[in-house]
Amino acid sequence: MNDVLLKQGTPAAAVGNRRNYGVDLLRIVAMFYVIVLHVLGRGGALAASDSGSSQYAVSWLMETWAYCAVDCFALISGFAAYSEKERPTRYANYIMLWLQVVFYGLLVTVAAYFFRNDWVTRSDLVRSFFPVTNGDYWYFTAYTGLFVCIPLLNKVVRHLDERYLMKTAIVLVLVFSCFETLNERFALEGGYCFAWLALLYLFGAIMKKCRLDQRIKSGYAQLGIAGLVGISWLWLLLGNSGALPFCSSEPKLLISYTSPTILGIAVLHVVFFSRLKLRPAVCRLIGFFAPCAFAGYILNCQWTVWEHVMKDRFTYLAQTPSCLIPLHVVGFAAGFLLMAMLIDRVRQWLFGLLRLRKAAEWVERLARKVLNAIVK
Repeated sequence: MNDVLLKQGTPAAAVGNRRNYGVDLLRIVAMFYVIVLHVLGRGGALAASDSGSSQYAVSWLMETWAYCAVDCFALISGFAAYSEKERPTRYANYIMLWLQVVFYGLLVTVAAYFFRNDWVTRSDLVRSFFPVTNGDYWYFTAYTGLFVCIPLLNKVVRHLDERYLMKTAIVLVLVFSCFETLNERFALEGGYCFAWLALLYLFGAIMKKCRLDQRIKSGYAQLGIAGLVGISWLWLLLGNSGALPFCSSEPKLLISYTSPTILGIAVLHVVFFSRLKLRPAVCRLIGFFAPCAFAGYILNCQWTVWEHVMKDRFTYLAQTPSCLIPLHVVGFAAGFLLMAMLIDRVRQWLFGLLRLRKAAEWVERLARKVLNAIVK
């Protein structure tokens, strides 16, 4: 899920005036993680595996490692978009993203209607035009609410000093991650909501302003990621086996978007990738693919694909030798994401041909005039 603040077709994870291609690379990696999660979850591999089996252990290790994907995306949004200099909110960027979501909803629905018309109905065509109203893509729906609040969140970070922001971030983590993981009192729905994305955007902006990526070395970030993944995974395995009584009541306690370990893994991913020094040829390749990463999420979660392509498609992994499971999961996820990004390149060319960016900018100017008139 790439940053909706980015101009469609342009990678722009920047630090100061210098584009950070490491953060753009993380955008692609995080989308790969998302599809891995869908293969293991929606694909049925986790549910079909017997607890205590090697297939169960390997599948859940991959799930735990990839679970930081959504947190990474939301952190990147704040980290890449925040700047000390105030910028106008580009509503045209959101309009272009909305058009992208509608485009893929229609594309897959029409294709299914002609090739497998038993999968869709004509009402699905109408459904494609209302992705937020129908909540078909939870992240896009939650991000719609976040997008409206981004100017306010940026102002908050911009007008507070670093020390105060660091203290605030620590308190927010203690309350909305640590306490929420244990008690679930703030209706964060395990992270599947606007409020959690807003908190993560705030954390990402704070990381940017406080230069957290410069304070943690890459080696420490890698060790931290491995350690936190190990803690979450072992908690699950030991809880299911009954080896440790305090793990048994909630074995999946630490595998949640709001979990402090998963949040920590996501933060360290941003730190590690933002510090990467990449060759120009690699940067060009990342610049080609990074703006297309969001297409992987939309195509994978489009309701026809979700119900008829992804659902229980990978239950066979429960009977596959455990050493081969990563090959199947990684192979499908990488292949699907590559296909989606190449398709999105064509979509970007088509949008450019239709001059939809200019149309979106015209709508933005009109909206600003209306808002100004209302305020006056």
